Amino acid sequence: EAAAWIPAIAYLTGMRLEEIATLHVRQFHVDALGNPYIHTEDGKNENSTDRDVPIHPSLIDAGLLDYVHSCHGRLFPKVTCTNEVQSKAYSQWYGRHLDSLGITARSKVFHSFRHLFKDLCRNAGLDDSAIDQICGHEPGTVGGRYGTGRRIDVLSELVARIVPPVPLPRITVQH
Repeated sequence: EAAAWIPAIAYLTGMRLEEIATLHVRQFHVDALGNPYIHTEDGKNENSTDRDVPIHPSLIDAGLLDYVHSCHGRLFPKVTCTNEVQSKAYSQWYGRHLDSLGITARSKVFHSFRHLFKDLCRNAGLDDSAIDQICGHEPGTVGGRYGTGRRIDVLSELVARIVPPVPLPRITVQH
């Protein structure tokens, strides 16, 4: 499950690996207008904050919500580590997986998905403040910190503009 879904979620949400690796069913919500989103919980990363991340339509088409509905508790219970960073073992596995695919550039790591997502957002015409809100980055100005940010329905509409350069297939996994 983790090998398929964690990169797919990172690809079209810009979420951090630790945020994805520790996802729980209770973090998936739908707003009053029917827009699905993930409520991230403040992680162990000092830069992470609670926020609502819209779920891209391609993730829904790939079966993410079906997978979530089939889970109980954590989405990826096998992704664990003995230290506080639950995603450490997955990160190491992912690095070995890239090597096995012949992707050896040191600049290509799991965190590259966040960079790619920001580029996809910019290419779709999202402004930096919307991208920062989705990715959980602090606004660059004092004025940018005023207010609570865009509603999830507005963010969902913006994220739906993103055209993935590589379409996601339907992902089916057995628990």
